Amino acid sequence: MDKKFITGFIAGAITFSSIGVFAAGGKAIEVFYSIKDIKIDNVSQMPEQKPFTYNGTTFVPLRFIADKLGQPIKYDTNTQTIFIGQFDGEKVYLGDGIKHSDDETTALSYEYSNGSKTVKDKIKKEHSKYLLLKYEPTMTKKPSGKFTFDLNREYTKFSATIGFTEGSGEIDKPIQVRIYADDKRIYAGQITRGKLPADVNLNVTDAVKLRIETDLDSEKSAEIGLFDAYLEQVK
Repeated sequence: MDKKFITGFIAGAITFSSIGVFAAGGKAIEVFYSIKDIKIDNVSQMPEQKPFTYNGTTFVPLRFIADKLGQPIKYDTNTQTIFIGQFDGEKVYLGDGIKHSDDETTALSYEYSNGSKTVKDKIKKEHSKYLLLKYEPTMTKKPSGKFTFDLNREYTKFSATIGFTEGSGEIDKPIQVRIYADDKRIYAGQITRGKLPADVNLNVTDAVKLRIETDLDSEKSAEIGLFDAYLEQVK
């Protein structure tokens, strides 16, 4: 029986690369390369990455097993989750992975999350990913804005929680928010005084563009957030 010392904790059981075992935790462990063959339906199916035994448990590359079972496998880097079989598409957050390609604004500014701070919504829930819209009316201009995102048919869903930020003022009129997939309106909502943040889940399958439109007919300033807003990529 061959044996070998390997520096680091075993991650080769789930790695998707050609490396069987690699160092991660700085701990020396002893593993045994004692598996001579693997038979699936009585047919030899030995992977290139040699299985090994550690503490009585045999480790076999996970991608090898999934492939032999005919199941897709995916690793989601955002959630650090391995999916075997059915899985949702990968999430691309506004600000982190995608920003708008075009905008038209009047008396309205915006801010994307950049990883350096969190923002609280009206019910004091913290969010590290967001697109803030800041309504700043003047004597002659009322806030409005259009933000266009390039989807190129690469996404299936748009999801966000929409509502006031903790520091937003109490406005006297509703903020209008409309969302379009290409030229089709898929959402129309109002953000009003006392209203809790609302969850939005929209189908954007085959859409080339996503457009968010908003306006406020008021002389008071306000701030809302599209919190944890993400696009889900096609599987």
